[in-house]
Amino acid sequence: MLTRAIAVPEQQVVPVAHLWIPRAPRVAFPLARPTIGKEAVDQDPQTENISTKQRLIETGEHLFGAFGFERISLKEVAEAAGQRNRSAVQYHFGSKHGFVSAILADRVFRVDAVRMKQFEALKDANPAGIDARDLLKIMWLPDLTMAMPDGRHAFCRFSLQYYLNPEVGTHPYYSGDPRTGLSRINIEGRQSTLFSAGNMLRSHFGDLSQRVYYRRISILSMMFLSSVIEYDNAQTALGSNRESYDIEPIIDMSIGALSAPIHRQSSRNRKIIR
Repeated sequence: MLTRAIAVPEQQVVPVAHLWIPRAPRVAFPLARPTIGKEAVDQDPQTENISTKQRLIETGEHLFGAFGFERISLKEVAEAAGQRNRSAVQYHFGSKHGFVSAILADRVFRVDAVRMKQFEALKDANPAGIDARDLLKIMWLPDLTMAMPDGRHAFCRFSLQYYLNPEVGTHPYYSGDPRTGLSRINIEGRQSTLFSAGNMLRSHFGDLSQRVYYRRISILSMMFLSSVIEYDNAQTALGSNRESYDIEPIIDMSIGALSAPIHRQSSRNRKIIR
């Protein structure tokens, strides 16, 4: 549970990820849609007493992440979750938009609780300031704590699908505007440590405007998510010989991208602005 609120400027603008469309990630799943419903979930002793709503959230996260929001119906989610009532998702969440929003809220709050503890410990250990590499790790690595029993990162797949289709649900910290490609932070209730760490990271790259900074960090966040998906795909192909995910190459590229000069296309030629 989050224990403190972090103030965020009300008018801060954060770009959503459909500003940039990366190569669609390979999905290392069988061609048949996977069954991860009641029978599959019950194999894990830690989930024996899982509630119906939580079972639906976990099933929806997995299926939406693997196949996208348009290709999976709420009926299919209910069936995969082992529900006899095919309208179970509508009963608990009302609509697909409400369901996606509930998955986001559940996962984002859980991840941010982990991020907050790490962020506070990092600030205590570095009173003179946190370097950019550690801030990027604080922003991204907590996502990996939401792993399935087999080690795959369904939340990262789900997050990338949402980045590309932000209109399908309401994020607990900001609401997207698909007409402009921008979103405004939602100042309702708890605030995200992700934004606090992001604001601190921006101080390392003072030459970037707010808009340019958040556009770049949005693109880099999708690069990180894609790298985790590629890692999962590779490890699935290798079977049980799993190697630890290495974020360092992604951090190297991100520091380079955030440090890159800004290019403005004028009517006559392209100028470099520092």
